[in-house]
Amino acid sequence: MSNLKRINKITTFVTWFILMAIACILTVVALFLQTRPYIKEANFFIKLFVTQIIAMILWGVAIPAQRLGYLILTPFQLSLSSEVFTFISQLLADKLWLDKVTTNDDYIGGFLILLGMVVAKIKLFD
Repeated sequence: MSNLKRINKITTFVTWFILMAIACILTVVALFLQTRPYIKEANFFIKLFVTQIIAMILWGVAIPAQRLGYLILTPFQLSLSSEVFTFISQLLADKLWLDKVTTNDDYIGGFLILLGMVVAKIKLFD
């Protein structure tokens, strides 16, 4: 592999990683912003406007991230990495933003999702 191809793959991976991290942050913000007192007390149109703006920005980041991901990962690896990103962002949001204790149920749920994806990838029966 030439140095240029290696640099392009590394650049693509780093860009994909940053975009996925931003997408996870925006997802957490979109999900949990509704629980904040200043949004709970806002009228319906403010809630809708804020949510739609965040969703629009999220899709503007998530779609390029997925397209870049297909250049460097297989579809299975991309799905699995998306689940890992989502799981880690959920744990961080629970701890840092929501001040919620992370229980064993959270870890078991994440593990079962990953296990299900791995089992789905493996051909069990002929």
